[in-house]
Amino acid sequence: MVYVKIRVIVLKIVATVTKTVKGRTYLYFTYYDPNTRSKKEIYCGLENSPDSKNKALELEYGKLQEHKKQISLRMDRLRDQIKKSKIKKAENF
Repeated sequence: MVYVKIRVIVLKIVATVTKTVKGRTYLYFTYYDPNTRSKKEIYCGLENSPDSKNKALELEYGKLQEHKKQISLRMDRLRDQIKKSKIKKAENF
């Protein structure tokens, strides 16, 4: 049996969704939580409320900022690994 370790980086999707309950439409911010490996929903309020829309936008912006930081850190680590690899390669010649 062969075991393969696979490294997968997935951009977590964030979205604003609506749900209609008893004729009223509500706004929710949804995102994937990598810690619990599940989808999370945050209630924002009635769909037609400006406060609800602003809350959803602020939540989305915050989550995207988190992702941006994580991606930047990963890119920095990869850049460092590439540099180290090139130095070792040059030392072998």
